[in-house]
Amino acid sequence: MAHKFYLGKSNAAREVKHLYVGVNGSSPVYGYQNKTVNTQINWGNFPDFFSGTNPYECPATSFSSTSGTYTATKNMTITINWDIYCSHSNTNDNIEVYLKVGDTYIIKWDTSSTYNKSGTWTGAIRSGQSIYISIEHENDGTKSGTFSLSAKYERLEYVQTGVSTGVKARRVRKAYIGKNGVAKSFFSDLRTIIYGGRTNAPLRMGHSGSLNGNFGVINNVAGASVGNYAIFAGGDNGQSNEHNYTDGVNAYDSSLTAQNIAQLSFSSVTDKWRSGMLSGVINNKAVFAGGYYLYKPLFGKAKIIRCDEAISYDTSLTQTQLTDLSSAKCNCATANTTNHLIFAGWVNNTNSNTTDAYDNSLTRSTITALGTARYYIAGASIGEYAIFAGGKDDSTSYSLVECYDAALTKHTLENLSAIRTNFQGASFAGYAVFGGGTTATPYIDRYNASLTRDTTIALSSSRSNTATGTLGSGMDKRLIFAGGDNKSTVVDVFDASFTRTSYSLSVGRTNATIVSVGNYALVAGGGSISVEYFELKNQS
Repeated sequence: MAHKFYLGKSNAAREVKHLYVGVNGSSPVYGYQNKTVNTQINWGNFPDFFSGTNPYECPATSFSSTSGTYTATKNMTITINWDIYCSHSNTNDNIEVYLKVGDTYIIKWDTSSTYNKSGTWTGAIRSGQSIYISIEHENDGTKSGTFSLSAKYERLEYVQTGVSTGVKARRVRKAYIGKNGVAKSFFSDLRTIIYGGRTNAPLRMGHSGSLNGNFGVINNVAGASVGNYAIFAGGDNGQSNEHNYTDGVNAYDSSLTAQNIAQLSFSSVTDKWRSGMLSGVINNKAVFAGGYYLYKPLFGKAKIIRCDEAISYDTSLTQTQLTDLSSAKCNCATANTTNHLIFAGWVNNTNSNTTDAYDNSLTRSTITALGTARYYIAGASIGEYAIFAGGKDDSTSYSLVECYDAALTKHTLENLSAIRTNFQGASFAGYAVFGGGTTATPYIDRYNASLTRDTTIALSSSRSNTATGTLGSGMDKRLIFAGGDNKSTVVDVFDASFTRTSYSLSVGRTNATIVSVGNYALVAGGGSISVEYFELKNQS
């Protein structure tokens, strides 16, 4: 039986939901502190430190260009290593080799003698000052030069700054009372997660311009939670023609009751159906943007149309048109900094490697793009940081990780432990978590508030195209990985201590979507119109 107790209030019995007691103890105190960071400057992170053309014209450890001017965008201490050779065919010709930082010449060589030297210089450069490099010879000759740069600078990080001691309120998980010399439980606040089955109402998704009614299956659904609602939007039931794409939107409240909600509508375009949209939440607004659909003219070849339009839903499910993304996006990712929702990633076969940020007022700005253009990336947040990991381009898959801080400055982090594409991220128990993907490892990469990575937790099996989401809060919070390739039914659930428990879906799903509302985590899409749910409830 359930263990409950009641207190009298205004002549009525009120059930006690949570019980706390005061105990002497300590707890960590967190705040922002300057931290000195040392980093090698490379192709991916060069735009974080200097403006102008990136001299690392391909992924390399040194400059692929041997001349140019590079202007610092922050104060830092830099170390330059060089190896330069410059000669001429006529001894009457001059050799000119210059390396200048700010107003200081590190190399100033202007003679008829061959230059063949390597060296290292360390010193300060301020924001707005430039590095100038020039290697030249008169008439015929030979020149080559390689450079590498590293930087030391300070950045704000959210870290533990101290310890608070004294009487602390501690939540009681289970309480007992003595009866006939035996301890009897009279209160329980322990919570567990159970598989609840399917919601009464499946997704109602169809193409508003078609007479075929609702789809029988649905893939590539976008989802977000706002207020007391879980929202699922867009998707497709195949990709052979435009009628396979939906403009449908479904909402469920915290009692799992389906709600009326405006379908997708974009003021600047006629075609409003979408699949593979990006979604996120900021300031109690659920934002849906990008996506794609197939257009098949009466005569001519069908083509995929990639989209840049954006809309939001508030806590009353009111739809609002937003400023479009700066370029079309699909198969990309979102994550939050302290005050921004960031859309990042690249659409293959296009030039749209841009990154956009919507602030709390849903005003859009375009910020520094990811250093390496890629799609099938994953996003997650920790503290002030929005982290984007993995992905691929048309020829290479990556383990790269980049992040944006609260000031929207981009940083490069330690790589994932393995190459990952076709995966999702989540924010959970003080970590940004990335698991699954097209990799042979079941291990999960976790980045803490100091952006340090560990790889000590594993899924029950390695698989890609899993749905990833969370349910609950505090010590009751759960991390869920559901489904995967080949219509997997496997579900891995982690508690706040990262202890794993396995469950099963009633139907296999690939690339599904998890959205939580109230005490429920809803699993939708991935090849089925049914919506399954997990419930967080008190233990009996």
